[in-house]
Amino acid sequence: MKCVLVNPPVLVADPYQAYAYADVRPYGLYQIATMLAKEGHWVRVIDMMEYRQGDYEALIDPRFEYGSLPSGDNESGARKNVYLYGKPLAWLEDELERIGAADQVLVTCCLPFNFRPAVDVVSLCKSKFPAARVRFGGLYPTLFPKHAARSGADEIFEGRWEQAEKVMADPSLCSGTPDRWIFKLVNGCKYRCSFCINAATSPSLAFEPRSVANEIARLQREFGIEEFCNWDPNVLLMPDALVELFRWLENEGTSPRLRFDMGISPHLLTPDVAKAMYDAHTVAMTIPFESVDPSMMRRFGKPYGESESLRALEICRKTGFDTRRFHCTFLVGIRGENLRSVFRTYLSILENGGKPTPFPLTPTPPTREYRRHERWLEGKDLDELNGHLWPTQPAKMIGVYDTIME
Repeated sequence: MKCVLVNPPVLVADPYQAYAYADVRPYGLYQIATMLAKEGHWVRVIDMMEYRQGDYEALIDPRFEYGSLPSGDNESGARKNVYLYGKPLAWLEDELERIGAADQVLVTCCLPFNFRPAVDVVSLCKSKFPAARVRFGGLYPTLFPKHAARSGADEIFEGRWEQAEKVMADPSLCSGTPDRWIFKLVNGCKYRCSFCINAATSPSLAFEPRSVANEIARLQREFGIEEFCNWDPNVLLMPDALVELFRWLENEGTSPRLRFDMGISPHLLTPDVAKAMYDAHTVAMTIPFESVDPSMMRRFGKPYGESESLRALEICRKTGFDTRRFHCTFLVGIRGENLRSVFRTYLSILENGGKPTPFPLTPTPPTREYRRHERWLEGKDLDELNGHLWPTQPAKMIGVYDTIME
């Protein structure tokens, strides 16, 4: 069977949003492609995303303009331009013409507010390959299957492909050797934060630490990949597995650079784990702060507070890390939030040696933050909930928050 898998481009409202996408490769899509290839199918992955490492301001250009979307709450009347980050449809059309025909096309979409470019891809694939079965999967179709069905795809695939989850993705299926690759170790997160769209699930091993270490060593030897990013929801929920991974990497005699940009739970970081991460050549991680306001942390449902985040930052600094490279995220865009607390959070991170990283609220159904803001969100489609459009804010606050991001 001839299988084509497509990762669509995404939308950005400002340069910072493009920066946040920099290393987000569709690992799950590559797992499916790897599984299909091992089963003997003809496989081609078309990744329409770009993976820039700078010059994000260049994306905010009329050449890449996708259109405009409502900005602010449902009464603001404001609009903001959004831009395509990735390859255009014309490029995809050329790629499909070179392929000629396919039996099956699999299109993915992760973030619900990026559904429009993904739907464009579905439509083009159905037009170019009318005999193919076009399947639409990922987090967006899983959370909103009826909404995704409006795409016209032949099948809305909900959930995870269990067989593919057991396969480590093969970077040889990329159009070129990637500078960085992703590794998985721990599935699930037991916490249920008020703004998170991932359901709380018990943590479990995605792969045995030894097999992950073996694969990292193989990819470094065979492909020359020197940097590996962990994109687990909460890897420190299984710290023993993480430390075991580091031991096996040492046994392999390999020393790739490791990144934990998805974030670690600061209250779970111990000096011993930090030392193991340092010795394993970790070069980047995200330490979430969210807010210095205790009432906001209770609202978010976080199992830690500012003191735990500061302690994690101090542990890393004493271990020898250059914490100025560590993203320390904090939430912005809550309706009626105290901006003094926002700036106190920023200053707390800066004064303690971290890299302040604002994280705009994207209030997605059915999260608690969506329900709390629902009166100001009523009538908005999913793409209008993009946090960089400030969907919960009155018109007078849009410029204020744009300035905060700048």
